[in-house]
Amino acid sequence: MEWFGALGAIVVVLVICVIVFVAARSRRRGADLVGGDLAGRARYGAGPAGGKGTGVVAGPEGVEGLDRLDATDRALVAEILELLGRNRKIHAIKVLRTRRPMGLAEAKQVVEQIGAGRVPARWPGQPPRSPEVADRSVVDRATDLKRQGRLIEAVKLVRAETGLSLREAKDMVDVL
Repeated sequence: MEWFGALGAIVVVLVICVIVFVAARSRRRGADLVGGDLAGRARYGAGPAGGKGTGVVAGPEGVEGLDRLDATDRALVAEILELLGRNRKIHAIKVLRTRRPMGLAEAKQVVEQIGAGRVPARWPGQPPRSPEVADRSVVDRATDLKRQGRLIEAVKLVRAETGLSLREAKDMVDVL
């Protein structure tokens, strides 16, 4: 039974050694294990866009589709790029969500697109523009169907006549 007590003492000493080692290592690398890991990623060039490479994010002038945006949205894209350049992706997502009402997953996707050098065709949560149709009869008929309470038929009509996705057609009918 003496060996059982000795074994317990050895286990306790090993656990204490591991705790001391981890604490010393975390102080050396950063404030905590996660922060230290992020600092290490920044040192070794893991970029905010998620790719392995230089970690350099293109400036606002290198973003595809920037010409479609107004001055406010261009400033937002520039701020997001600046945050991504400093490896502050979570903060960039928070900034986007405070300026544009959207869900977390949508905001993450938009920030990743901007980091990759593309601006989305339209911001999530933004009502779609009315599709270009040869005549306004589709919009008029959909508006009439909506007034009659036949929303599903209005959405089906818009989808059939314009080729929009289900989500886009529903958003358009909601705007009518």
